[in-house]
Amino acid sequence: MRVLPFSSVSTSPDINILLGIANLEAVPLDGELREPFVIASDSSKQTAVDNVLVRLTSVDGYVGLGEASPFPGISGDSQALLLKDIKRFRKRIIGRSLTLFDLENQTRQAMKFSASRAALEMAFFDILAKRAGIPLGRLLSRQTFSELPITDITIPIVTPEKARVLAQKYLELGLYRIKIKVGKDVEESVARVKAIVEVYGTKRIDDHYLEILIDANEGYSAEGAIELLKRLSDEGIYPKIFEQPVQRKNLTGLRQVKLKANQQNTRVFADESVYTKMDAAHIIDGDAADGINLKLMKHGGILEAIRIAEMARRYGLQLMIGGMVETTLAMTASLHLAKALGGLEWFDLDTPLLLHQRLLTGGMGYVGAQLILPQNPGIGVSAI
Repeated sequence: MRVLPFSSVSTSPDINILLGIANLEAVPLDGELREPFVIASDSSKQTAVDNVLVRLTSVDGYVGLGEASPFPGISGDSQALLLKDIKRFRKRIIGRSLTLFDLENQTRQAMKFSASRAALEMAFFDILAKRAGIPLGRLLSRQTFSELPITDITIPIVTPEKARVLAQKYLELGLYRIKIKVGKDVEESVARVKAIVEVYGTKRIDDHYLEILIDANEGYSAEGAIELLKRLSDEGIYPKIFEQPVQRKNLTGLRQVKLKANQQNTRVFADESVYTKMDAAHIIDGDAADGINLKLMKHGGILEAIRIAEMARRYGLQLMIGGMVETTLAMTASLHLAKALGGLEWFDLDTPLLLHQRLLTGGMGYVGAQLILPQNPGIGVSAI
């Protein structure tokens, strides 16, 4: 399996350059949700997303965009806290010249939240790719990967009746990988999953049957997670992936679920358990998961995501790339990263589909479940 070596980023002549910073702005980026997005650990996203848009301007006139997406129940942040975090950083960067790695060091020292750091680094990367006249993915890797990425679509914690309505909608859109949020009551979770399976039945989409992923967002004990798997197997339902079944620090419990899940060919992925490369090392040392969900908002940006991806692959773990209810800006940056890495097994880049309208112009597109990456310089997204 091909993977982008981190050394290729650190030595790229288009990346390892000094960039003079003229201005840094951060403003709210709000958008209405089609449906409430409730998960086991957070119910803050009832009607809208309240993200942050970053505009970074270089002394030679290039403008880079970045996005920070808060998730209070997961990361302890909020739009107000992220805005404060970024605006407080302005005096450390305006009028200075620094490399991407200088920026990473500075943000780690001065910024509290990983989503803030991710937004600054994303905007910096956007400028670097625009200056080089190439898409971000090509900046990260000059290799050409031919994969046609397929995304899942998420159904949050809803009633079985609502789950059926959403499943029918996604079936008609040609989406066959469904990530189902679980993590509270086992009985309710089983009913939600069954309702979705009943809608899809044996229907085929592009020669694919329904593929189920479940995500508990730390909602269960190990015993509760194993009970859910048993109850689903009694119904003849075997998820492809069980994501973050237990609390992030409970690696012993995570491994217990993994061992039981693997007996029915379900893979356990760590999400909230892995923010940093050190967290990934703990997962590997404890043989606690089969894979890791990469998210720019967790990792503080692309650089740390690459480090985690390298480590995971070195030890045989699978990779998923996802997000934290982001717009096309951060989602497109994540898709560039995934295409540069090559060979990712799972894509969870669906959240622009959960919004009523596009908040920005350009960016990735969808043809059924297939993800289409823009080829213009930078991330490929512009402010309206």
